[in-house]
Amino acid sequence: MGQHSRDHTRPTRARNALISLPSVQVTPAPPRNQALLEIVKSVHGERMGAYAALQARLLANTDLMAVIVEAEGFPFLYVYRVADLRVGNRGRCVRVGCVYYAETWWYVTPGAPAAGPNLVAPMSDPAAAARIIAGALLP
Repeated sequence: MGQHSRDHTRPTRARNALISLPSVQVTPAPPRNQALLEIVKSVHGERMGAYAALQARLLANTDLMAVIVEAEGFPFLYVYRVADLRVGNRGRCVRVGCVYYAETWWYVTPGAPAAGPNLVAPMSDPAAAARIIAGALLP
């Protein structure tokens, strides 16, 4: 696994998956379909609990905003800088997903298509994931 310190993560390979800093995307704003999110919540309970824990950690930082949305039939957590939202820029964000990999659940961000998702931190450690995601978004 990557070597973590308070403000640094060194990427390493772990069984064909890259453990690295999350990528900050510049994309259109995520869809806001609350009715579909309610259906997705009942199907993906393990992910929803993990997203809620990570969202609570991220929202403790007043410079960040995090929202759980439905996309492609799965829940995702979108994380924004409040400064970007104040000027109407909802496109610069980190999209956080969850996957089961190597016998544990992980927070992930999109990676290169050939490489697969970037593993951020195990879902059992939302504090580490929040610290890493905040480090990618905030200067």
